[in-house]
Amino acid sequence: MRTRFENASVLDAERGTLVPDRSVVVEAGRIVDLDASSTADRTIDVRGRVLMPGLIDCHVHVTAAAAATIAVTAGLGQAAAEPRRKRAIRTPRATSCATACPKCGVPCARRSNAAAQHIKLMLSGGVASPTDRVDSTQCGVRSIEHGNLMDASSPPLFLAHNAFYVPTLVTYSALAEHGLAGGLPEASYRKIFDVLDAGLRALEMADRAGVPIAYGTDLLGAMHVFQNRESTRRHRRGGRSRHPRSIHHEGW
Repeated sequence: MRTRFENASVLDAERGTLVPDRSVVVEAGRIVDLDASSTADRTIDVRGRVLMPGLIDCHVHVTAAAAATIAVTAGLGQAAAEPRRKRAIRTPRATSCATACPKCGVPCARRSNAAAQHIKLMLSGGVASPTDRVDSTQCGVRSIEHGNLMDASSPPLFLAHNAFYVPTLVTYSALAEHGLAGGLPEASYRKIFDVLDAGLRALEMADRAGVPIAYGTDLLGAMHVFQNRESTRRHRRGGRSRHPRSIHHEGW
């Protein structure tokens, strides 16, 4: 069935603008035409509403998620992945990873054969690691997560290696507001303020340099309700997101 959405304000994600009074024709879950005169089996008037691409969250710890697609960065196991693949349960589309540190490459490789579609290397601690410093970064083969404390030498390295930057600004503001009440240890809570403002400066630096930036949140537990706040924080500082290539899913 072909469906035409009429009078839509279409979000141009590349330019960051809304294009008013457009028609979009969809068939079998795909956009097939942008012509208002194109034939359709049904027409839906969406005047006054925004038509936009599906949202992809590239850094999720699965408890709950609101985005249409998620890249799971900590353990979507085979028990969860298989029903999702067979469409036995309704969930966001997900890519999952196996997590490894430098001393556990073999277990990581074995796990990746089961359900994981990419590997996350834990090369340093973070805010939630009470015994680790936060002056390094967690990285994957094709992306750097968080990257709050990058300096001027970092953007050229991203560009040279065609790597993606995945800031997760909202998790720090959420933890600053609700972390202690949610059980975050005092030692971890104090570290939030080392990265809260630094992450904004890092985003500005990466955006000016033209680093490919993906959308991620890294929210935990009940804080998933703040998932959309990442957009608000980035809107004030720049950083357009281009997610599909970062998770090998162009054309979704």
